[in-house]
Order: sequence, then C-alpha cells, then structure tokens
Amino acid sequence: MPAALLVARRVRYSTQNPFRVDRHNEPQPDSALVRPGVVGAPRPGDLLLAVEVADTSVADDRVAKVPLYARAGVPETWLLNVRDRALEVYWEPGPAGYAQTHTYQPNQRVAAAAFPELVLRVDDLLPPPDLERWRDREAERGADRDQLGGRDPAPRAAHGSRAVSVVLKI
Repeated sequence: MPAALLVARRVRYSTQNPFRVDRHNEPQPDSALVRPGVVGAPRPGDLLLAVEVADTSVADDRVAKVPLYARAGVPETWLLNVRDRALEVYWEPGPAGYAQTHTYQPNQRVAAAAFPELVLRVDDLLPPPDLERWRDREAERGADRDQLGGRDPAPRAAHGSRAVSVVLKI
C-alpha cells in the first residue's frame, strides 16, 4: 500500500484553518496535519505538523509563528522558505522554542517525524524556480495597466497567467 494512503488514514489534512493555542492566539498554519477525529479548531496536542509557506514573510514567521507553535507543543513545524528555496524543519518543542532545526535544500528528501514512511523531495514542495520572474513580470504589467487607466498594455497568451500554490500533498 502506498505510504501516502497509509498516512491519510491516520491524519486529517487542514489548510489555513485556525489553531487555537490559547484565548489570545489563534494562528492559521498554511497547512497542518491534525489528529483524526478533531472537530473544529485544533487545540494544543491536536496538531502533528504545522507548515508555513513563506516568501516575503519568512522573518516574521520564523520569529513569531514558529516559536508560538513550539510553546503550544506542536511536535514539528516546517517553514517552506520560497524565497531561498529551502525547507526549515523544527522539532523538539519547548517553552523557549524548538530545540532542534535543520534546513533542507531542494535536492534533499524529508519526512515528518510522525510519518517517517512518507518521504518527500523538498523540490516537490517548492514552486517552480522561475516563479519569481513570472511574478515580477506580472507586477510590471499591473503597474503599466494602472498607468493606462486599467487597459492591458499587451495581449497575454492563454497560458501566461497561472495560479501557483504550494501545498503538502498526501
């Protein structure tokens, strides 16, 4: 039986749903693996893995969200650093943050501690390497469009606009 199917039977996949840490903190991990049977917003002890996907918010996520997940006892947190094309993995949570961290490069493989049989290539988690050029081009087109009163400065090929999302697929 494929590893992904074995894992899928032991976990619930959650995307951008609140995680109730306490009365005052309810972050929304980009993706999370939650214990099965949890209904509503997960609480401490319910999350097996929190995943943050960051481009411009890497520093904020590293300083605010990652330590918050550690204090809440989330066993493992992944910070997918899109800008630097790397995956930061944090484990051994405690009141002062995570005791262990390791950065994986695109050519490396990683597995969540809760599911060691499901090995993923870091490159498969990242958006295409040319995404930044595409985004810059789209931003320039938007600025040109603003200057032209909303008119598109150049016709666009049918495949020129594509949505790119990064999710942990199991």
